[in-house]
Parts: sequence; structure tokens; C-alpha cells
Amino acid sequence: MELTDLDALPAEPARLPVFPALRCATAWHCLDRLWIRAGETLHVCGHDAGSEHGLLSLAGAIRLDSRAATNTLTAELGEAPAWLVGQLGAQFRVTSLGSQPAHLVYVEVRSPAAGPLAVGTGRFATAELTWRPAMHGGRGRLATRHVWPPARFASDWTFLDHTLLGPDSSLGLHYHDALEESFVVLRGHGWMTMGAGDGLRTCTVGPGSVTFQPAGRPHGLYCPGPGELEFLRIAVAMPDEEYTTVDLHDDLRDRRPAGTAPLV
Repeated sequence: MELTDLDALPAEPARLPVFPALRCATAWHCLDRLWIRAGETLHVCGHDAGSEHGLLSLAGAIRLDSRAATNTLTAELGEAPAWLVGQLGAQFRVTSLGSQPAHLVYVEVRSPAAGPLAVGTGRFATAELTWRPAMHGGRGRLATRHVWPPARFASDWTFLDHTLLGPDSSLGLHYHDALEESFVVLRGHGWMTMGAGDGLRTCTVGPGSVTFQPAGRPHGLYCPGPGELEFLRIAVAMPDEEYTTVDLHDDLRDRRPAGTAPLV
């Protein structure tokens, strides 16, 4: 199971891959943790000047400065959780504002597009989510929205979604063809089930947990309550392939981490 806890990663170096051994089948190039002390600046070098970049701010507040051949950008993100997506160029600087360290996830996806891409920033605001019945054969209800609509991406980055699972609610067990996906937990606790070579495993996730689901790998997420589970969904599609989602008709309520008491 590809699952890690950002808070368990060492503070130094400031930039670390979330999954060091990860090999992606898509144009997804980076999924890194950035940790910047209050008042300090981190210089970040991307791998491709044409890449689409994203910063997901999980703690603190930041200012970003970038100069590239086709654009310049200075943007301030307010208190976390917040986000920025766009073509920022091959190099940029991130400064931690205020009295607390900044904690971020950095995403880079190679883009075939030429020229400057649209840049967007905002906050992950729960008031902007829309409640609906559970998805993928899950139970209960969830609230979700596309933070950056799919049509706005220039690369194969496909989704940046913000989601709340209500108590006793789930994303049912499912898998995606031709799509790689990651969940980043912001608040609450839940049980993540993922497929592996030896079958399905279920583990507890909480604030700072990050998962990675390769294409074709079954996965789902259950919130036992009593509170809500808030998380981000990042997904990148395989180039020139149409992805599909296959539901496996399991609402996950009866799957739980080892040693967890049965639900009544």
C-alpha cells in the first residue's frame, strides 16, 4: 500500500519526495513535500519549464515568486489550506510568511502545451462544497467540488478536488483505468482500503496522510465518524488514453484496520 504520513517525514531537507520509490505511468513527475521555516525562502527547481505545477498549502501562509520565459508571477496564499495551479516556470521561490512554518505538497505534471497557462489560486473552503449521495457504490453522503475544473488544465493533470465525507459515509471500492490518483487528508480520520499483490488492505488515515493509487488498483475510503473526513484528490490521466472508473460494489463499512473493534 502506498501510504505515508507527512508529519513523520524529517524537517530536513526541506524538499522530499512523498514516495521516494514511486514510478508513475503518467506524465506525473513530482509529488513532493515542502517544509519551510517561518520567514525563510525555499528555491524550487522544476524538472521541465513547460510543466504544469501545483502547490497545496497545508499549514502556514506563503508568497510565491516566479520568473519564466513566458510569464512572471507573484502570489500570496492566505492561511492554509490553500492552493495554486499554473505554469510557474522551471524555477521559483516560496517564502513562508507569519510566525509558523509552511507545509506544502508540490505537484508537477509535464505539459505538451506551448505558451503561458492560466494561473489560479484560492482556498480549500468547505462552504463552497456541494453535498450529494455517496459515489462508487459507497454509503452515506459526501460534499465535493472541482477546485480547478478539468478543462482548465493544459497537461494530463485531470482533477484537483476538495471533498468531505460525512460520518458513516464512504467512497466505495473502485478502480480507474488509465488514471493515477492521490488523496491528501486535511482533517478527520478514516479507513483507507487499497488493493495490493496479496489482496486488499485497510489502514487508518488522518491529517497529513497521503496515499497513491496506481491505475487499475482497487481503492476506497470510509469515514466511521463521529466527525467528517476532509481530503484532497489529485488525479493524472495517461496520455492519449480515455480513463474509466469501475465500481466494485463494496461500501467498505465492514472493512477496518487490524485491531479495530467492529461497528455496532
